Amino acid sequence: MTDRLIMPDGTIREFSTEKIPTHNLHGTGCTLSSAIASNMALGESLPKAISQAKDFITAAIRRSINLRVE
Repeated sequence: MTDRLIMPDGTIREFSTEKIPTHNLHGTGCTLSSAIASNMALGESLPKAISQAKDFITAAIRRSINLRVE
């Protein structure tokens, strides 16, 4: 899965992550955006903040337990 960031100067940065087969994704978008904002508050550039946040959320999804009730 690849996301793209297009900067005001036209620079394009791609962020690729593995697709993890799981049903436990509720809240991951909000967590990702919060992690990006937190990294920027710590002084990281936008591309670096996104990269670190995506690594964080991917690791969290990978380690998640199955919470789905069938």
